[in-house]
Amino acid sequence: MATDKPRFSLTMDESLLNRVENYQLKHKIPTKSKAIQCLVEVGLRDLQQASAALNTKENLTLNDEDEELLRLYHQLDHDDRLTIKGEIRGLLLTEKYQSSEKNRAI
Repeated sequence: MATDKPRFSLTMDESLLNRVENYQLKHKIPTKSKAIQCLVEVGLRDLQQASAALNTKENLTLNDEDEELLRLYHQLDHDDRLTIKGEIRGLLLTEKYQSSEKNRAI
């Protein structure tokens, strides 16, 4: 399939490629290229949100459970943080959470 989109070459170690392929399979993404594009979009969006959050962190109040989760999260490497974020997003797409979103909107 021809495309007018810019192309580039990407080299990564085998363990990172395995993680990309696992993400691709788990989320039923048709190609590695699209999986990488999704991961880049997620990462960039998260960076933008983190940057915005830094501007308001003085107003942020965390309870003990939130602080514990944050401490645990910060012990993870970047790839594992992406995995956790993907899992959370996946959970939020389930009927359980989509239903609660609809109920909140009512």
